[in-house]
Amino acid sequence: QTALGLKRAQTVATVLETLGVDRTQFTTITGVGSHFPEYKRPDRSANGVLLPAAAAVNRSVRITITPTC
Repeated sequence: QTALGLKRAQTVATVLETLGVDRTQFTTITGVGSHFPEYKRPDRSANGVLLPAAAAVNRSVRITITPTC
C-alpha cells in the first residue's frame, strides 16, 4: 500500500508541476499506505464491496508546498 500511495503522490506532484508549481517547493512527497491516523479500516464491506467514503479518505494525497521567498 505504501508504494501505491507514493505513486499517487508523485503523480499529483507531476500534475501540479505541469500546472506551474515549482517542484522545488514540494517539501514532502510520500506514500503512507495504511500508516496514517485518518486511515479508515475497513474500506470494504464484509462481502468485498468498496465503501466509497472510507475509500476516498484512504486514497487521498497530501503534499506540502512551501512558499517561495
